[in-house]
Amino acid sequence: MKTGHKIALAGAGIVAAGTIIAPQLITDDGKKEATTSVSGGDMNGDGDGQQRCQGSHVTCTQGEQPIPENTYRTDTEPSKTGPWAYKVVRTVTQAGDEGLMVRTCNVSDCPGPDSEKQIGLVRVHHTVWVECWEDSGFDGNEGQNITKWYKVKWPTNEPHTAADLESSRDDKYAGWMYSGYMEPAGHNGNIPECS
Repeated sequence: MKTGHKIALAGAGIVAAGTIIAPQLITDDGKKEATTSVSGGDMNGDGDGQQRCQGSHVTCTQGEQPIPENTYRTDTEPSKTGPWAYKVVRTVTQAGDEGLMVRTCNVSDCPGPDSEKQIGLVRVHHTVWVECWEDSGFDGNEGQNITKWYKVKWPTNEPHTAADLESSRDDKYAGWMYSGYMEPAGHNGNIPECS
């Protein structure tokens, strides 16, 4: 489980690598359809090392290859003024959508009595509004050698662990989100560094 930025919302059984699960699903027309979920490999293109044929963004029937998710990044320069739209990506694991934590700071040893306070959680494919980025030197305990964090618009600065809050352009508070699980939406990500 990721420790620096993600929190599991629900438990699930652990499936050993290479294990195939083939549940029967009933479609709208009442017919049974076999689907296959396979762990191992990165056939869905979302970079998490998991191949799956059912879930929030990949669907296939038995014998088919998973359909990769679309990317949100484009070659378009972002508008001159922010905030800018980003999407949360690659947070779905075999345990489900772990989401991406919104924190009060972007370093491992946050100062003050409320250090490292979680003020929110954003699930995969949801939009957050980013003001700027900062390289804090902290990789969120992910081991990816990515130390870039995004300062996002957020509706509260109070502790909140559920994924029922959403970022909007007009939110009056700010939080920090780990960039390793975020992607620019509708632009190339060339936004300013925080001053």
